[in-house]
This record gives sequence, C-alpha cells and structure tokens, in this order.
Amino acid sequence: MSDAMIRVPAEVRDRLAVIAESHGVSIRSLVQARRASRMVSLRVSCAGLCPVGLS
Repeated sequence: MSDAMIRVPAEVRDRLAVIAESHGVSIRSLVQARRASRMVSLRVSCAGLCPVGLS
C-alpha cells in the first residue's frame, strides 16, 4: 500500500491521535485499518454488481 499525505484540520488530527493512542497504535495504523475495513465493506456491497475485476 502506498502512502499519501492528506491535510486535515488540527482538531481532526488531535482527535485521531487520541483515538489511536487509546488503541495503542499510530494514526497511520488507525487510518490504514479503517481503510482496509471500508474496502472489505465496499467489495461486499458491490458483489455481483461490479464489472469483473473490480469486486
């Protein structure tokens, strides 16, 4: 997975830091886990509806 830099308001960054710390992970790990779970949800929700190769 390649990295990407995104800008978020300081309040969002600070909130992500609190959540990540409470789970004992970095913000990067927290965001990557969220992305992975969203990709699984997307694949499940479009199963049978996406063209071959996208699901």
